[in-house]
Amino acid sequence: MSAERPDAVVEAIHGGRVAARTVIWLNEAQFYLQPAQVGEQVAVELQALLSDPERGPILVLGSIWPQFWHLLCATPSDRDGSESSDPHQAARTLLGQAVDVTAPVGFTDEQLAEQAVTIRGDRRLQVAAERARGGRLTQELAGAPELLRRYEHAAPATKTVVWAAMDARRLGHGLYLPEPLLQHAAPGYLDTDAWDQIAGLDWFSAALNDLTATHRRLPGPLTERHPRPGESLPPYRLYRLADYLEQHGRVERALICPPATFWTAATRYSGTSSDQFVLAHAAIDRGRYRHGDDLFRSAAASSTKPTTRSGLRNPRLQSEELGAVARMVKVPASQAVIKRCDHSSGCCAATERSPAMWLRGFPAVRRRSWVAGMPRPRGSGG
Repeated sequence: MSAERPDAVVEAIHGGRVAARTVIWLNEAQFYLQPAQVGEQVAVELQALLSDPERGPILVLGSIWPQFWHLLCATPSDRDGSESSDPHQAARTLLGQAVDVTAPVGFTDEQLAEQAVTIRGDRRLQVAAERARGGRLTQELAGAPELLRRYEHAAPATKTVVWAAMDARRLGHGLYLPEPLLQHAAPGYLDTDAWDQIAGLDWFSAALNDLTATHRRLPGPLTERHPRPGESLPPYRLYRLADYLEQHGRVERALICPPATFWTAATRYSGTSSDQFVLAHAAIDRGRYRHGDDLFRSAAASSTKPTTRSGLRNPRLQSEELGAVARMVKVPASQAVIKRCDHSSGCCAATERSPAMWLRGFPAVRRRSWVAGMPRPRGSGG
C-alpha cells in the first residue's frame, strides 16, 4: 500500500483495508508524520497496527531525509530548551522503534566494478553510469541533474516561481502549493529592471508551462496535483515542487529571507490555516513581525479549530524577556517597548520611545519575544 495523503493511511487502517503480510510504503515519510495533528494520528495508528499480533505480519517501509528524521526525533528540550509542547511525540516513538538504514550518497568504484555485468546489460544503467558523477546513479536515474539544469538555466521570471516554491516548502508550508501563492509571491524576487521587462505580459502562465512540462518522460520542477474521483475540487490549482529541488533549495536558500510579497501572498493564499500558523512563526524568527502578526491573525480567523488562537504568545513581553531586550540596548526595562515595522531595511527594533536600536544578531530574543496583537507604538510606520 502506498498512500498519497497522510489521512489516507489512517482511513485505510481504520477501514480494515490493511491485511496481514501488507507492505506499507511511505515515500518521503515526513509528508505523513510531520503535518500538525494528522501526522501524530498516522504515527499512533501505525504503532497500534505493528503492535497487534492478530493483524500481522506487517512491514512499514519509508524514506526520509536526515534533517526531517532529526526534527521528528527531537524532544522539546532539544528544540528550544522548554517542555511546553511536544508536537511529534508519537512520531518520535514510532521512529525510535525503526531500523535506520542510511543510504550512501553514491556507489563506490568497487561497487560499480562488482556490478559491471549488470550495468552493461541494462541500457538505462549504462547511460546513468556514463553521466553520473561520484557514483550518483540513483540521482541520475531519478532525473535530478536534469531538474537542476532546468532550474539553473530558467528565465528570471520562471526561476522566481521556483524560489517562491522553495521558500514556501522550506519554511513549513504543506506539500501542495496554491497557484495564487506562487503567482503573487514571485514578483518580489525580481529587481525593477527585470520586472519592467515582463510587466503586462502573461509571464506567470509561461513560467508554469515551462516548469510543469515533462522532459524525456520525467516530471518537471513543478507537478500539478489532480484530485482523485470523488475528491472535492480545491479553490485553486495546486502544485508540488520536485523533491530534489526542494532539498536543493533548503541548502541554497538557507540564509535568504523571502521578500515582502512572499509573506503577503502567504497570508492571503496559503493552503490551510495550519500552513499560515507555521509560516507566521517562520516570519517571526526572521524578524518579519508585522507579516508574522498578519499570518497569525489570518490563521486564527480562518481556522475551524477554536484552539488555534491559543497558540499565539501573550500580548505583552514577559518581564524577563523585556528586561533582556532592554539590557541589550542599554535602556531601563520600564522604558523599553517593541516597535512593529515593515522590515524594508532591517529587523524589528527595541526602542526608548526615540531612535530605534536594532536587535539584529539576537535570534533567541527575537524568537521568544514577539506577540501577535501587541498595540502599535505611536509614530510606528510598520
